[in-house]
Amino acid sequence: CRQMARRQFASFAVYTRRVQKEFPLTSMELSSEAGRRIQEQSGARVDLDHADVTCFIEIFDRQAIVYTEKIPGLRGLPIGTGERALGLLSSGIDSPVACWKVMRRGVKMNFVHFHSMPYTSEASLNNTRRLVELLTPYQFTSKLYSVPFIEIQQQVMATARPEYGVVLYRRSMIRIAEKIARKLRANALVTGESIGQVASQTLSNIRAIADPATLPILRPLVGSAKEEIIAVAREIGSYEISTEPYEDCCSLFIPKHPVTRALPEIILDAEMKLDLEKLERQALEAAQVEQFRFP
Repeated sequence: CRQMARRQFASFAVYTRRVQKEFPLTSMELSSEAGRRIQEQSGARVDLDHADVTCFIEIFDRQAIVYTEKIPGLRGLPIGTGERALGLLSSGIDSPVACWKVMRRGVKMNFVHFHSMPYTSEASLNNTRRLVELLTPYQFTSKLYSVPFIEIQQQVMATARPEYGVVLYRRSMIRIAEKIARKLRANALVTGESIGQVASQTLSNIRAIADPATLPILRPLVGSAKEEIIAVAREIGSYEISTEPYEDCCSLFIPKHPVTRALPEIILDAEMKLDLEKLERQALEAAQVEQFRFP
């Protein structure tokens, strides 16, 4: 076995798996025969519990694979087996990690990004594009919807109580994202929310923000510490992009003291004074769609 000849070892083990069950030898017989030949050539002893090196044999139809090392992968499911979802993607640290975690479970992801240009630069949108480019190789194709959000923000800030601004922004984002998701036949939204990480992510506010949704909202980071999220971001390569200087729509018109326990009656009263249906429709109509492919 060339794989074994390249290694220095005093003990070894052989494990065989037969995908092709019609093969004339059983897995045990194959392991025994391979082990006998390895022992003849190397003089090493057999140790099935603590071997220096393990020879793996997999038998397929008319071919076999022999290897001595297993390299851990992402331990996920094939893309597409978990249906479709739409990720609310900023250029920050959390949302790319959240989307990646859901993709790893076989879910085909597309993405929506809300921007406040021209009141902010294009840096946030460009960084988001780079994040989609980073994630696309896991699923080969992606769509990114870029939604102008400044009109909604201006109307909210002009009409509603300032401390409720972020919650009202995010409720509009959820409604717009859900319309895009249904167009794409996606069965869930994905966000990077984590309990208590920022003022808008208390349980009361998470509930208030999710209230307009009829699709489930997946929050794979909900119980994660920031250090854990950063570790995954470094692992997948998104951290460097997410920490570049940028100003996004969520950093614009931020109140000094945002509400931490949003009250439904105040939210509904504020939304009744706004023509949000019209504003959200206009934002959706102005959305730009970009296609990403790998390779």
